[in-house]
Amino acid sequence: IFIISFILSLILLSNCSSINENNDLVTIEPKDIFWAKSGLDSCWIYSIVSLLNGNLIAGTNYGIYKSSDVGLNWEKVKQDSIGTATCVYMNPDGKVFIGTYNKGIFVSSDNGNSWTNLGLQNVNISSISVDAFGKIFAGTRGNGIFASGSNYNWKEVNPDFNYKIFPSLLINSQNIIFAGDAGVYRSDDGGNSWSLK
Repeated sequence: IFIISFILSLILLSNCSSINENNDLVTIEPKDIFWAKSGLDSCWIYSIVSLLNGNLIAGTNYGIYKSSDVGLNWEKVKQDSIGTATCVYMNPDGKVFIGTYNKGIFVSSDNGNSWTNLGLQNVNISSISVDAFGKIFAGTRGNGIFASGSNYNWKEVNPDFNYKIFPSLLINSQNIIFAGDAGVYRSDDGGNSWSLK
């Protein structure tokens, strides 16, 4: 039975197919599905975003790298004060935000050519999202979630979140905030109150 199951699996894998837009059956050969290295082999890549102009920005343990040729070649962005770039986020108008390990949050409005520090040093930032009003939310590893106030005076959104790890943040089109830890926390009021879903 094991041998028959194994042979059937091989037959199925070698004859993968899908339906195209004309409802024709299209065979996809395994040789057509592949991954290729695209540089930065010596870096730990935390996240990548595609900019509005098509360039790529990668946050790594050695800082920020940029590619202008769809990831074929990468150039380190000259921004020594950033250090380890632990997360990258781009809002709809093209502003790019970088979270770092203990160096704060940086923003670029010119496709990653220049960066401004927005504060929030001395925490390990693991995720960033921006709401419809421009308020920035930052998830951290072990220090909870912070929100930007006026002039980037950062404040914790919930003291009970201390010691939690938030590797993901999402703010949807209804301005509802979702924060991933051990479960998903949700806020419908801009981070003032949260429920575990």
